[in-house]
Amino acid sequence: MLAGAVILFLLLSALSMFYFRPSWFVNFYVSEGNESIRAKIAPFYFSVNIANTSSGPENIQWSLDKKHVAFFNLDPDWANNSDELSLNVIDARTFRVKTIFIGDYRTSHYRWINNSIIRVYVDAGTDVRIYRDLSINSNMPFSALSHASPEYWTPQAWYDYDD
Repeated sequence: MLAGAVILFLLLSALSMFYFRPSWFVNFYVSEGNESIRAKIAPFYFSVNIANTSSGPENIQWSLDKKHVAFFNLDPDWANNSDELSLNVIDARTFRVKTIFIGDYRTSHYRWINNSIIRVYVDAGTDVRIYRDLSINSNMPFSALSHASPEYWTPQAWYDYDD
């Protein structure tokens, strides 16, 4: 009886740690050939395919609370002879992937502002970039191509770069 209670306690402890700090159990990485985002689950050491991508491993970033992972995905648009860059977020507890931003070649990078806001930067000319703060909880992705006018963006001069 005591052994069963100890096993139950350990199991519930592991589940609660996974819920509150999934980064202790899950490692996200880009597969060889940059074809997909994969999750390696410890301590079982098996991997699962989460999303197809053409991004490199430098684009994977954990949120500040280590519950979400963001990554860029480059999708060639052969019909328009251009590339579409999307920013996707993975919920590390459920492995659900959500697109929160769609941009183009001018999109430069992103960074987490807090646990639910990502700041996306877009090059806007010589020594100027603009940014938009996006919620990972939004229902629809923000399209930079549909929202190119200045009221949707905040300008930032080159000397204000904080990263």
